[in-house]
Amino acid sequence: MSSILRAIANEGVTRDAAITLLREWGVKVEERELAFDEMVQAHAAGTLREAFGTGTAAVVSPIGEFAWEGGASIKLPAHDTGARLRTAIEEAHASLRELLANYRLKIDERGLVPALADMVQRFKSSSTLSSSSG
Repeated sequence: MSSILRAIANEGVTRDAAITLLREWGVKVEERELAFDEMVQAHAAGTLREAFGTGTAAVVSPIGEFAWEGGASIKLPAHDTGARLRTAIEEAHASLRELLANYRLKIDERGLVPALADMVQRFKSSSTLSSSSG
């Protein structure tokens, strides 16, 4: 299973998947609080290139503008990182759905999965269980 599928199967699904992909693509990822003033300064310096949010329903959504009280705002140009992330995560979701849709367990006539039934039988017949019940 690829690292993106592992990330999707765990908690913090979309955020973890996005961080995993970005790191695999060689993008430096830094997790920290970011002050609004820092974003304004980065925008003024031309170093704020792209912003996007992640979430279960939204997957990855670009942020085109930050605005605050008083009407001031900063507009962000569209770049492809967010779109690329969204596509990669949606493709991984589709792969995972396909895997799960085709996954079947064989059930025996007792309604048990044979491997589990064998394990239960071995446990019942083990010396530990026999000696403790006798």
